[in-house]
Amino acid sequence: MGLALGEADLLGDIGYEATYGAVEAALKFNGRDPLDAIAVAGDNDRLQMAAFNSRFGRPLRSKVTTTYVNFYLFNRPTDAGNEDWLAANVDETKFNVVLFHESPYNDSSVGHTPALRWNFRKLGVQAVLSANSGSYQRSYYDAVYYFVAGTGNPRVQV
Repeated sequence: MGLALGEADLLGDIGYEATYGAVEAALKFNGRDPLDAIAVAGDNDRLQMAAFNSRFGRPLRSKVTTTYVNFYLFNRPTDAGNEDWLAANVDETKFNVVLFHESPYNDSSVGHTPALRWNFRKLGVQAVLSANSGSYQRSYYDAVYYFVAGTGNPRVQV
């Protein structure tokens, strides 16, 4: 299973048919089935969800389980009921990671969404991975790790 993060590497905003083809080609080149990629829709992808779904086939929220880690994917993270769905589906025997396109916390001027500042510690989540920003960021707050992929801009800032 391939985990893809970032605007250009699958936490969203890859919403152009040619780019989807390039992602598929890269995964196939590396011996992976493109349907094994864990992808989360970004705001540009949401404008053409049919193309996104035809490539990745994920519902608006889903859980992907591996041996030691559960990934919780939200294609429209600000939809009502998402936080409750997460609370009902977290498996506290594993490391739990939430994937958003938008970031709950972000130091850049774009890309942060305060509505996604859920009580992740109480929900049993250990890490939140996101994108939608031009700078790589990592932080630790209230016993949860937050990562921003930082590939949301051709001029990535570290």
